[in-house]
Formats: sequence, C-alpha cells, structure tokens
Amino acid sequence: EIYQIGSVEELYGFAGIVNAAMYNITPFCGMLTADIQLNEPGQTENILTWIPIKNFDGTFDGQGHTISGLYRKKARDKDTPLDPNLGFFANISNIDALHPTRIRNLKITDATFMNVTNVGTLVGEIDSLSKEVIIENCEIKSTLGDTAYSTGSRGGLVGLHHGGILNIRTSSAEPVI
Repeated sequence: EIYQIGSVEELYGFAGIVNAAMYNITPFCGMLTADIQLNEPGQTENILTWIPIKNFDGTFDGQGHTISGLYRKKARDKDTPLDPNLGFFANISNIDALHPTRIRNLKITDATFMNVTNVGTLVGEIDSLSKEVIIENCEIKSTLGDTAYSTGSRGGLVGLHHGGILNIRTSSAEPVI
C-alpha cells in the first residue's frame, strides 16, 4: 500500500502510522501529492512541532514536491535530555539486504532543528544494522543550530551514518544562516 500525502494532516498521519508500528515487517511507502507547509518562515506563534518518523524502512517519494517549515527545538536547559536523533526521519532501520530504503525526489526548505544529539534535516541517523539506504534527487535548505548543548553528529542530509551502504545521488544540502 502506498500512502498518498497531500496535506499537513496526512503527513502527521503517515508519521504516526510509522511511529506506531512496533515491528516493521512490511516496509512503508509514502508519496507526496502536493507541496506541504507546516510553518511560515519567521513564524513565532502557534508553531507546529514536527514529530520525526522513527525506524523508517521502505520508500518515500516526494515526486518533486516540497515540505517546508519543519520545526523541532528542545528547551535551552542543560538538564533536559536531548532527542537521540532528529530530522524528517529520526532514524532509518533497513534490515532487508534485497530491498533498500529509498528516499527520492524530495525538497525540504525552511526547516529548523535545534539542540539535538544526531541531526540531519533528512535523516538523523542510519542505524548500524541497516543494509542499504539510497537518497536521490533530494534538495535540503535548513538551519541546524545551537551547539551549546548539542553533542553528536550533524549534517544537512544525514546526521550520523553507522553502517551499511549509503548511496547519495544528485542531492544537495544548503545551510540557512
């Protein structure tokens, strides 16, 4: 089954379905059918906080559409535990060597991820047991900031790559300052 995602509600719904799955025996497939804007640039009130997609395995096809306004920020409190992994996908866990996880044709702009351990706008972490992950035709423009309480790895596309094969094709990441 391919989840068709064309609105903010459907995007959060897809994330909720994936995050609720205890054991991902069948890979998930999501496909954007429209551009989706969660928050306006510079918005300071009524901000929607993104809940990252965890343990993703499957295919996510943006079909050239853009997700903009992703936002996640922890309190500036050194005693508050940091999110272990943060990005559109918190982490990818691909354990089937015959079927790589694919993220393709996706644009993410005006994303802000702050004060976390491993952060990548697209993927926070690729788990150590993952076999193969393919990222192709993705464009990222984001703010990854606040190193005061941040530890770990940071990157525009992928924050931390533990193991397995990572193929990145015709993709780019540009920081926003």
